[in-house]
Amino acid sequence: MNWSDVAKMVLNPYAPTVTTPEAYATGPTQPSSKTLRVLLLLHLVLVAGGVAGAEYDIESIMISGGLLAVFGIVLSIIAHRSGNLIAMLLGLSSIIFVIAILVLINVMQWDPREADRPVCILIWVYASAAVPATIFSVKMENARAFMPSEMES
Repeated sequence: MNWSDVAKMVLNPYAPTVTTPEAYATGPTQPSSKTLRVLLLLHLVLVAGGVAGAEYDIESIMISGGLLAVFGIVLSIIAHRSGNLIAMLLGLSSIIFVIAILVLINVMQWDPREADRPVCILIWVYASAAVPATIFSVKMENARAFMPSEMES
């Protein structure tokens, strides 16, 4: 068999397929991350604590905002490595939210008294979106943790 025969076989659209079904099998999914599940639950606690702290004393956002930003960086990196897109976006949203609040306070030149209600409302809005996303992401990780792997079968 020469190369021209091989070229004719490859270019023939009516030739039978030679691939096996195993070629279309998906590879094993990325394993669940216990660390990611713990970080997601800590994110939930941090958001709830941030809301409570802001309602009690608006100046507490200086600490909770910094923690949320650093935590968001760690969460997004771990989630990216684990392949959990929702958790990664959740971590990134934490960083973006903290920066947005910081910019808003500086642009509007609010003192703590003036920033109290608008910032608390924004924190509640963020928490109302972040809490369900966090719970959903934890459920996804739990489902992935208890999914039978292809190696066991």
